[in-house]
Amino acid sequence: MPTEAATSQEPIDPAPASTRDQPSGGLLHPGDILLGVLLLLGIALRFYRLGSQGIWLDESITWGFARFPIGETIAAAFLDGHPPLHYLLVQATLFLLPASETVVRLVSALSSALLLVTIAVHLRRHWGRRAALYGVWFAALSTFDLYFAQEARMYALFAFLCFLAYTLLVEALGDHPRLLLGWSLVTILTFWTHFYAIFVIGIFLAVVVAVWFWQRGKGRALSFTGRWLGLNVALILVGIAPVIYALWQSRARQHGSAVIPGWHELGELFAVWSVGLTGARSLFLDSPHLTFSALADISLAQWVLLGCVTHGLPLAWGLVSSWRRGDRWRQSSLLSLLLLAVPVLAVLAYAHWFGLRSWSFRGFIAGAPLAYAWAGIGISRLNNRTLRWGMAGLVLGVALLSLIPYWSVWTKTPGPVAFGLIPPAQRSALVLDRAYMAPEFFFYAEATTDILGIVPSANGLFTFARVSFPGETGRIVHTQPIDGCADAQMQQATDLWLYGPVWRIRQEISNWPVCVWNFNLWVFEDGAWRAFVR
Repeated sequence: MPTEAATSQEPIDPAPASTRDQPSGGLLHPGDILLGVLLLLGIALRFYRLGSQGIWLDESITWGFARFPIGETIAAAFLDGHPPLHYLLVQATLFLLPASETVVRLVSALSSALLLVTIAVHLRRHWGRRAALYGVWFAALSTFDLYFAQEARMYALFAFLCFLAYTLLVEALGDHPRLLLGWSLVTILTFWTHFYAIFVIGIFLAVVVAVWFWQRGKGRALSFTGRWLGLNVALILVGIAPVIYALWQSRARQHGSAVIPGWHELGELFAVWSVGLTGARSLFLDSPHLTFSALADISLAQWVLLGCVTHGLPLAWGLVSSWRRGDRWRQSSLLSLLLLAVPVLAVLAYAHWFGLRSWSFRGFIAGAPLAYAWAGIGISRLNNRTLRWGMAGLVLGVALLSLIPYWSVWTKTPGPVAFGLIPPAQRSALVLDRAYMAPEFFFYAEATTDILGIVPSANGLFTFARVSFPGETGRIVHTQPIDGCADAQMQQATDLWLYGPVWRIRQEISNWPVCVWNFNLWVFEDGAWRAFVR
């Protein structure tokens, strides 16, 4: 009967001799200097023009929730269908710094920067400088990660926490069993950041328990005792219990995506993971401007094929290389495969088979760092330097196809320009084609003016409502239906400024209250307010 040891007798497996880093004899190896430069480049990209884009609807919701007292922030987050950790961190940031586009996005940018550092440290420790260089190169140039690093939502934080938890588990399964506690705590935080972490946590628990029993069954020395494992598993279950309860309580609200996914979403997700924003344009706002016009006709299948060359093949080779290194790294590669595939397939199948809008491609950003890390490992295993550099250059070229339009012609929201061009005395006559869009206005109007919104009803008709900030406990805005033109606020107006997708306004305005035609109507189109003609 094997005995349990406090530490593993299996040493950390070094990189193969053909690619093992050699000491330089100096204080700092040139490869480490280059790695530091790449890290600084990647971090600089995350902060470059961080506040240049306006705050769009989802980001304004983050700002609104962060303005509440802590208890109301937590309640509002769960009502919105998300755990509250990111909102609370933004709240702390806004307590220290004045609100602005940059400050509201600061948590995301810092999370993405920390992710790059974690990738570098993990790969440098276990796979050498070369793997760290290429892994950071993939991650730093990922426009998928960059986009969410510059958005005031929880996805960049989620990606960082998931990858950090993965690295801690790899270390704990090796020769640092005490890090199992750190893994447990970070794993809890993932679920307090995004509900999709339930799949990540399930995989973590299944793998760590299976490895423990497998090692015990083989008669091998264990890196940690059963009691230590049980305590950490119990800690995770207790730590996530409040979020599970809140998720169960809010199940009737049917939170999720705007669409019911089909199987083609797998292609779009892989494209955005690999070739970036330009390869999956339908997933983002102002999508026609996320690529050069000359590339607009390239099909999704072609982008996926290119992604297989730049990312898919190196990823596969990295996993194969890991499998060849023996038991410990087979566990690591298997864990990574499960983390990459299971959440995507589970959510897709659930949403597709039950016809529920529970697909959110953003939540799968947690798997992207793993893909970049293993792709970096794969390229580092290539013995041909010209081939390695050629692959790295191709990754850069593909990234620039998204980065240049992203920085030059793409617009996240026209809101700041539109709201700024309305005469201040007439802001109360702003009509949003959906009342729920109001937080975007209130971010820029400092929540001092009530506006009007359109509220759809079950019979297909629409009514006017007065929208104010903040709403009742746990809600970002207060919506009060009004009796059309009999309302005093509307009787004082001569013009109505209609903000929203112009195509939707044209399509639905015939179902608005007929008194809307008593006003001079304006719509925001092509960067200016223009008279609306019936």
